[in-house]
Amino acid sequence: MTTDPYKAYAILDDANRGAYWHDVSKSWYVTAPGQVRKMLGDRRFAARGASPLDEKAKVCSRAHYVVELERFLGMWPVFSDNDAQRAASQALRKFFSPGRAETMRNDLAATFQRVVNKSDCTKLVATFAQPISEAMLSTLLGLTESETGRVRSMTEGTIQYLSNDGQDTVLAENALTQIEELEAWLKARTELGNDWILSALSDAGVRLTLRELTAVYMQVVTGALDPTSNAIAGGLITISRSPEAAGFLERKDYKGLTNYCLGQDTGFHFAPRRAACPVSMEGFKIDEGDRVVGVLAWAAHAESEGRSQATVTTPSLAFGHGRHFCLGANIALVTLEESLRAFFEAYRIRDIDVSGIERIPALGASVYTDRINFR
Repeated sequence: MTTDPYKAYAILDDANRGAYWHDVSKSWYVTAPGQVRKMLGDRRFAARGASPLDEKAKVCSRAHYVVELERFLGMWPVFSDNDAQRAASQALRKFFSPGRAETMRNDLAATFQRVVNKSDCTKLVATFAQPISEAMLSTLLGLTESETGRVRSMTEGTIQYLSNDGQDTVLAENALTQIEELEAWLKARTELGNDWILSALSDAGVRLTLRELTAVYMQVVTGALDPTSNAIAGGLITISRSPEAAGFLERKDYKGLTNYCLGQDTGFHFAPRRAACPVSMEGFKIDEGDRVVGVLAWAAHAESEGRSQATVTTPSLAFGHGRHFCLGANIALVTLEESLRAFFEAYRIRDIDVSGIERIPALGASVYTDRINFR
């Protein structure tokens, strides 16, 4: 399942009418597009909450790391329903407006062209997708290259935890250590008064504790790095293997191409929530406290399969839905579009061979490794 989760998603979707109870993880997995939209739009599934621990985990001395990390993740605006974090979400959505994304387009395009020109791009992630996601983050946050590298290192533990669908005590412990480092770094940065996130929140009258601000920062950074990098990598694979994608390239329709690729494979697969009360969903009885996971990857894929090429104009469920829609979706779309443009202005599709690229086993994200070969 981890090497090709879409086959498993399709089986679950066909056999379980859009929802499936997984006894090992004690979670519901919702796969049907309509059901995922309903779930993300239902305030009864607003929070993330601590993962339920089985009897074996309860006696594990390290299990508290998972609970503590889940508590921190529950402070992210995307998971939190309190007044402060709702206000933070609104302020950031305004900051990440389509207009701001467009003002960044030329700078991002020039930066991505430099990445392509100075690299042989043979390592799909290491020499192309990852440098582009880091360049986007640097432009977005106003960081130097060294600062961007440091921020990445302080978020890797949380990204690994989320990519493995959580509940791993070792990953949780590592993530918490890095969160403390990020908090200390952010405290020093905000004291200088030059942090754009703090400025955006302050301008909107939002007041957060340092830990809450760290949670906001972590959500923005983790969303900007690996999911973007993996979406770029997945996009190149989709394009090289899909005759339909060739039509977008021929027309130089990079916006349509980007949205088509996101419908084939998203950078992040799961949107986990917790039921705040008993819920009935299409005949399934979900108990209070049950973990409910929206499978964004399959929902976006299934929805895109029902569209014609001419109507693939929106990112669908790849970025979530409603109040749980990705805060930085506008920036991410411009990044994906301009990164694909930079690549295919340098290389012809018939000159690349991605047959040697493999998916790294992971449940929570699309992660790729190995080389692009040039014919």
